[in-house]
Amino acid sequence: MTQRLDQILTRLGVLTTQVTHMDAAAQAKLDALNAEVAKQTTVESSVETLLTGLSAQIAELKKGVTDPAVLAALDAATALVAANNAKAAAAVVANTPA
Repeated sequence: MTQRLDQILTRLGVLTTQVTHMDAAAQAKLDALNAEVAKQTTVESSVETLLTGLSAQIAELKKGVTDPAVLAALDAATALVAANNAKAAAAVVANTPA
C-alpha cells in the first residue's frame, strides 16, 4: 500500500509540475497579448492625433487664402483627411467584437 501511495504522490507531483508549466505558458501568452494591445492603443492614439492635427493645420492654412486653386487643393486635402478618419473609424467598428 505504501508503494501505491508513493506512486500516486509521484504522479500528483508530475501533474502539479505540468499544470504549473501550463499556467506559466498561458501567462506568457497573456503578457504578449497585453503588450500587443498596448502597442495598438498607442498606434490608434497616434493616428487620431495625426488626423486631428492635419485637419487643424489645413484649417489654419486656409485662413486668408484667396487663390481658388490653393483653396481647392486645401479642400481636397480636407476631404482626404475626412475619408481617412472615416476609414479608421470603420476599421475599429468592424474589428470590435459585439
